[in-house]
Amino acid sequence: MIIIVDERSEVTEAYCASFGREGLSPTGFNQAEFEGWFHTAGVQDLAAVETSIIGSFPDRERSISMVKSRSSIPVIAVNETMGLESMLSLFATGADDVVRKPVHAREFIAWIAAI
Repeated sequence: MIIIVDERSEVTEAYCASFGREGLSPTGFNQAEFEGWFHTAGVQDLAAVETSIIGSFPDRERSISMVKSRSSIPVIAVNETMGLESMLSLFATGADDVVRKPVHAREFIAWIAAI
C-alpha cells in the first residue's frame, strides 16, 4: 500500500487515481487523518505500507518524524518548488527523498523501488 498525505483532497484523489491505473493500492489522508491512523496502526498494518508520500503542507516535518520514529517506511516528500533550505530541512527530518512537482506515478514507483 502507498500512503499519500496532503491537505488538498484533489491532490490525494489525483495521486490515488494515478497509482490505481498502475495497479497499486494507494490510500489518501489529510495530515490529521494520517497521524490518527498511524498512531493506532498495528504492526501488520504498517508492514503493508510500501511508502508514504508527503505533500506540501504546514508542519509536514512532524508527519515525517512520526513515521521515522516508529517504522522504516520510506518517506518521499513532494515540494511545490525546490528550495535548498526546504529540501535540507526535509532530509534532516528523515525524508528518504525529496521530489519536485509535477511527478508522474511511474516516477514514484521508480523511486520506491530504488529506496
